Amino acid sequence: MDVGRGPARAGRHRADLAVREEATERHVAEVALERDQAGRVLGADVAAPQPLSLGLSVPVEMVAACAGLLAGDVLTAAHPPMPASVGNPFVIAEVTPEALSRARPDLAAFGHARDARPEMGGRFALYLYARGEEADALRARRFRPLSGPWEDPATGSPSAPLAEILLSRGRAAERPRSVELC
Repeated sequence: MDVGRGPARAGRHRADLAVREEATERHVAEVALERDQAGRVLGADVAAPQPLSLGLSVPVEMVAACAGLLAGDVLTAAHPPMPASVGNPFVIAEVTPEALSRARPDLAAFGHARDARPEMGGRFALYLYARGEEADALRARRFRPLSGPWEDPATGSPSAPLAEILLSRGRAAERPRSVELC
């Protein structure tokens, strides 16, 4: 998640911690930046503006069509593609690392998905992620060609629900203790 840029609405600072309120489209999230002694950002904690809400699963074929991928590129072992939100809704889906690199939004498929999913408020945003070489590292891309920038690989809004989904699924021994979004 890119926590170093974006419109800060307010700020408080300590030597080892900076707290900022990041404005999203509809909500404000408090972001606490962890810094080293030189002031470089080491990590961040984000206080989500709302509790996690999950919607009904989205067909793999719909996700694949929106991203210009094949249905087999969308992975469902960890969870099915699903709308998730802590303020702004995104359909979150895991794909293969190769598919994440190949993904290209298909405007017509996004229009069909928006029309087929009225519970998403006339919007359809897709957040694809792939697992990295290390189990806790992820790469992600966000597509929203109908209502915003076509792509934003470093957006924070879907990162919070993704982390919450991954940290809450499966047996405790198999869950990651943290999730790093690269």
